[in-house]
Amino acid sequence: MCILFYLLNRTSTYGCCNGVKYYRSSYVCCGGEVKRKTYGSRTGCCSGTLYNTSTHTCCGGVAQPRPYGTSWSSCCGTKAYYYRSSRCCSGVLYDHVYGYGNTSCCAGKPYHYGNNRCCNGNVIPRVYGRYSRCCGDAVIDYRYNYCCGKTPYVSSGKICCGGVVRDRVFSSFFVFTYNRCCGTALYDYRKSICCNGVIHSKSSTSSISCCGSRSYYYSTQVCCRA
Repeated sequence: MCILFYLLNRTSTYGCCNGVKYYRSSYVCCGGEVKRKTYGSRTGCCSGTLYNTSTHTCCGGVAQPRPYGTSWSSCCGTKAYYYRSSRCCSGVLYDHVYGYGNTSCCAGKPYHYGNNRCCNGNVIPRVYGRYSRCCGDAVIDYRYNYCCGKTPYVSSGKICCGGVVRDRVFSSFFVFTYNRCCGTALYDYRKSICCNGVIHSKSSTSSISCCGSRSYYYSTQVCCRA
């Protein structure tokens, strides 16, 4: 048995198919075999079978006719369909019952996207219009609210730390910029430092930094990373 190795330029007119060198303009690698492009530049490969890309489409490994032309045909599982009149939800075809632009899928079923949001598989009305966003199973007004994991909260006086909503307790004259997160914990960055999820105290005059999860004084110490 003779095994040959070829070094080919990526912009080369040659390709490699299962150890065999071939000419790209006339042949295609399909199913691990070199096959002649029977449809010229419109030759495609679908699960080892050649097909005409202008008249067929490859749906789930099956070459299906494009009954609606190249621009309007899409796949739903192994079926080809007209995507402007139907919607594919979890492999099942449904009519655009709410119109082409407003029909979408939620938990495998069609719903009115213009009037609702799909939140965790539940259809929830867009009570805040175009400002509606999902937060867990609820809809929030994203102009005034934020989402922490699956919990909605108002940003004023609150902060999200690792999926947990915390009160911004470190403030001065209602300035909340001193609050920082360290994992799910909250700390005052003026008085502490977070090193890989561990909070360490620091003095206002010390030059302190992190060395892994430990703190050190970089003016007198050196952090050696193994």
